[in-house]
Amino acid sequence: MTNVLLSVQWPGMEAVTECTEPTLARYAERHNYDLQVASINGRLEGPSQQADPWIKIGLVRELMNDPGTNSVTWIDPGQMIVRFDRDIADELGDRDYQGLIWEQNTDSPSFAIHPEVWILRQDGRSGRLLHRIQEVGRKTLGGRTVRQAMYEVLGVDAGNIADGDFVPEPTAPSDLCAGIGRLPVEWKPAAPMYSTPDTPIINYAAMPDEMRLPMMRSKLAAMQADDLL
Repeated sequence: MTNVLLSVQWPGMEAVTECTEPTLARYAERHNYDLQVASINGRLEGPSQQADPWIKIGLVRELMNDPGTNSVTWIDPGQMIVRFDRDIADELGDRDYQGLIWEQNTDSPSFAIHPEVWILRQDGRSGRLLHRIQEVGRKTLGGRTVRQAMYEVLGVDAGNIADGDFVPEPTAPSDLCAGIGRLPVEWKPAAPMYSTPDTPIINYAAMPDEMRLPMMRSKLAAMQADDLL
């Protein structure tokens, strides 16, 4: 059974992938994953045939349909792994079928999930989860993000809450709520200006190339100089 570390390269992101893929490869080697970086060359997928983020649901589902796949760990494009000593999958309990970075709001009974990093184990619940997320996407014609679709599938009334904001705890939790491993928020990819020496993943996804590429290349060179790669 194979544990897959999965990411994607969007068109025009070749230079970004040149910086992130060596870190993915090192992590995969260290923790015994099969690394797959899917190159998307104009192929769009999802309810509206133009919602790029929905591609990850199809890619993950393809792998989970293979009985030889034990688990899939998804890393969003533009994320650079900078610590290799810990395997995020070790955060899951024995009965967990998926792992989501779960940020609890300390000021109110609300939370946010961060699917930039996402683990699914080979389990019937994983298949049902992926199917239901795709159904929400089709129903809304791509009008929701993958995160918003996840909330709906889990029974959260996110309403018109902006993507990324805290949402209320589910009032009618779905059958898929049981078995979610709540990954510590320290695994949430941090923007470069907020990263610390303990940050495991740095998030460059939202930055323009002229800003992120010099930073990414400098970080990559520093890790290579320190024999981390």
